[in-house]
Amino acid sequence: MDLRARLVGGLVGYFVLLIVLACVLIALALREDVLEEVDASSRLVDLMLAMSDAGEHRLARVESLIAEGGMRHLAVTLERDGEPVAQEAAAGGVPRWLAAVLPHA
Repeated sequence: MDLRARLVGGLVGYFVLLIVLACVLIALALREDVLEEVDASSRLVDLMLAMSDAGEHRLARVESLIAEGGMRHLAVTLERDGEPVAQEAAAGGVPRWLAAVLPHA
């Protein structure tokens, strides 16, 4: 057998093994981070659903979700400067703050 073919075959096998090992290590390192991102996304969805809920305990639920924290890359606060904390929806089910900035059709 030609030594060049054996050397090339060995090097190709070594580099394939190295690439597979690197992919496994990266997947293991990112798994926890991805799980934290998914958890933070579900908390954000819970917060958005709590804001759209029409129940009388909406404000308490929103405040408890904000107090829990865990929203990665986001800072969520309630404003109380003369405005109601939870604004009622305008016509069409759109919140008033959003209806004020949307173009009128």
